[in-house]
Amino acid sequence: MNEANFSPWLVGIMLSGALAAAMSTGSNLAHTASTVLVRDLFVAVFRQDMPERQVVLLTKIFVVVISVVAYVLALFNPASLVGLLLGAYGAVVQFFPLIVAVFFWKRATKAGAFAGLISGSAVMLYFSFLAPPPFEIHAGIWGLLANTVALVAVSLLTEPMPEEHVERFVEGSKASLEEISGPPRPDASTA
Repeated sequence: MNEANFSPWLVGIMLSGALAAAMSTGSNLAHTASTVLVRDLFVAVFRQDMPERQVVLLTKIFVVVISVVAYVLALFNPASLVGLLLGAYGAVVQFFPLIVAVFFWKRATKAGAFAGLISGSAVMLYFSFLAPPPFEIHAGIWGLLANTVALVAVSLLTEPMPEEHVERFVEGSKASLEEISGPPRPDASTA
């Protein structure tokens, strides 16, 4: 009943298109992840004076490592694609309170941002892998709540950021309506 008599050539062409799309996305994700790990974590924290050739070599090594880890996880993890995407979005959404705070809340602090990201990610991981989330609400939402509470609480308990820093990011990021939309245009009916 569900069988269709497509030519094997047509099926092969269609599936090769899907495979090409998956490979291009996967390669970009592996490259981006390795670049973030090497440049934003390893070099920034441990070796600020690392020569560019070594940075490039280390990035290439991490592309291979991340690809192998992803392949092994795909082999041994029976999760569906939807489950994997929901888990990934649960992690990505942890940046939302930080982004809002950076641009709109003058009292946000660096310690509050780190506390929010760490606590939100920990709660999201806990409800993703160790315990079922309460009320069947997605683990990312529970992480988002914990993240927001930690960001606000720790920011209020720590010393505020310097005023010039706050002005640069919070007030300096705001644009007036004229800057966004441009100068008023003459009405077409009066022209």
